[in-house]
Amino acid sequence: MYSSFFIFRTRLYLGFIFSELICIASGMGAYPEITDPQSGSGPTKNFESLETEYFGKGEAYNFDCIESIDIMKVETISTVRGATRIWNMTVQYWIAEYVYRRIPIKKLRMLVAFGISAIWHGIYAGYYVSLCSVPFYLAVEDIYDRQYRNYADSAG
Repeated sequence: MYSSFFIFRTRLYLGFIFSELICIASGMGAYPEITDPQSGSGPTKNFESLETEYFGKGEAYNFDCIESIDIMKVETISTVRGATRIWNMTVQYWIAEYVYRRIPIKKLRMLVAFGISAIWHGIYAGYYVSLCSVPFYLAVEDIYDRQYRNYADSAG
């Protein structure tokens, strides 16, 4: 069963990788390394260096802001929360920035964000069932994590 799911994910990995390669080949998402670009958000520091035109020969560039997925982490991560943070990172950043943080009712933020993600992916019922159930999985994961930590602290 794992091998069949891996084959399915490989198709998605190739899509992510080719989209990143197209952006890199066209020069999109290239920022100097000194600006510490992050996935989705672009440069995070040394903004003043972007205003000068000293870039060119010898300058190290970084394409991390268009990185969509970290395949090794996806295959080895053990939590649902961690997996959601490293899967489709640029879109995840956009949804967090423009949907999640703008919902005034904290208890609805996650459900609305995953609902928008389901709409983003298409009109198939499977998207809504799987993506809108993630908040439930995260809540259960938090409960188990808290129980485990309490058990480990008392045993330890």
